[in-house]
Amino acid sequence: MTLPIRPALALLLAGSLALSCGGDPDSSADPSDPPSSTLASPEITAPEGVELTEGGSELKLGDNAIVAWKPRSDVTGVLDITVSKIELTTVKDFIAFKLDAASKESTPYYVHASITNAGDTDLSGVPVPLYVVDQETNKLVQASNFASTFKPCPSKPFPKGFVAGKTTTVCLVYLIPEHGKLESVSFRPGQEYNPIVWNGTIGKAKPYRPKPPKPSGSGTPSGSATPSGTPTG
Repeated sequence: MTLPIRPALALLLAGSLALSCGGDPDSSADPSDPPSSTLASPEITAPEGVELTEGGSELKLGDNAIVAWKPRSDVTGVLDITVSKIELTTVKDFIAFKLDAASKESTPYYVHASITNAGDTDLSGVPVPLYVVDQETNKLVQASNFASTFKPCPSKPFPKGFVAGKTTTVCLVYLIPEHGKLESVSFRPGQEYNPIVWNGTIGKAKPYRPKPPKPSGSGTPSGSATPSGTPTG
């Protein structure tokens, strides 16, 4: 299935890579299914007194957008999102993981944001609805997810207790395949949406150098990384 985000723009269905350390890769994403947020409709109404940011808005880092979407068919979420920083890093940050060939050929980025639950529903455990756009292929890439803790950039869903009025800061990991380059950060959880994007200067992340995995046969399980989805279109 191809999602016409812009001309020739498709969705990377199940994310870039799901990473785990000391266990099996996170298998919660099914490559055959689109993200559940594709159930969303752009005609969602916000709570009284909340004005949504217009679809198609192009924002700078540090600007906020108020958005609404349906992470599930029976749940409507409203968020006040400020994307504050984008950092380029290297696959050396993931030396503690046993990377496959595709992972080693990716370009990793960290995206930092502050997000407030501006609606009236509990969004605990819901994936953060932000993507990045690959400059080379014009495709959306989902955030990677971790079965264990990744200290420099946890890349986790919304925390427990993320109810109305709560604010959380997030750092999301994006691994763009085949040495791709990040063009922008995008809110576009469904094909019906006219995306809201953030652009700005991309910095460099502070190097993170954990201990590499022990060789096979050492008796200690190593981390692993495997693709959890493939691009379409």
